[in-house]
Amino acid sequence: MKKYLFALPVFCFFGAALFAQPAGPGCLLRLDSVYYRLYDDDAGDYRPTGIKRYWYDAQYRQIKYVEEKSSFDNPFQLYPYLHELTAYPAADQRTILHQQYDTTGGQWKNTYLDSLTYAPTGLLVHSLGRIWDDATQTWVNNAQFQTTLYPNGIYHVSDFFLWNTNTNQWDSTQHIEYNADGNITYLLLFNNSREINTYDGNGQLIEKLKKKWTAGDWQNQTHLLFAYDDQQRMTER
Repeated sequence: MKKYLFALPVFCFFGAALFAQPAGPGCLLRLDSVYYRLYDDDAGDYRPTGIKRYWYDAQYRQIKYVEEKSSFDNPFQLYPYLHELTAYPAADQRTILHQQYDTTGGQWKNTYLDSLTYAPTGLLVHSLGRIWDDATQTWVNNAQFQTTLYPNGIYHVSDFFLWNTNTNQWDSTQHIEYNADGNITYLLLFNNSREINTYDGNGQLIEKLKKKWTAGDWQNQTHLLFAYDDQQRMTER
């Protein structure tokens, strides 16, 4: 018995939009749904295994997403699985409520909440992720990202954090610094490793120094030097 899986996207016409991003000029379509079907030789037909559906507001922004899928025990019976509700509190803000279907209770249950803020250029400048706590019926901090931008609108310094439930404080996990060309000059993974990159006047990487956190101190690990020929191709050094 041979089985083949394929996905069939279905588009709806909005006149000025294409799936995934806020609508812009020149776009013609926006994704309405995606169907997953499995061909069963025994039945001689394609049978459903999953479906994803999308909804949009009057500005062609995604506001709802629902996914249904089949189970391993019953591969051709669809069940509710994931549910996302997206809101736009302000022009530069977006919240995404993630829910999963509770088959026992027969209802959608909160799982995760993303709160996102964007720069005028569309770059993400702050995000806050929270996990739903069933016991207290509240949202609990989980992950956070924040960044500053250069005047030209590209990333300058970015920091990542995880919420420490023991201290009720944010623990830094990653720190990244960029130059004005958008290249990473410094990457720090707290209590793990860090990289220091150096670039030439053409924006090409010429040195990479990597250190590892060992016994309470940063120890040199690798040191790489790069050179380029007259055609700007990397050569050994």
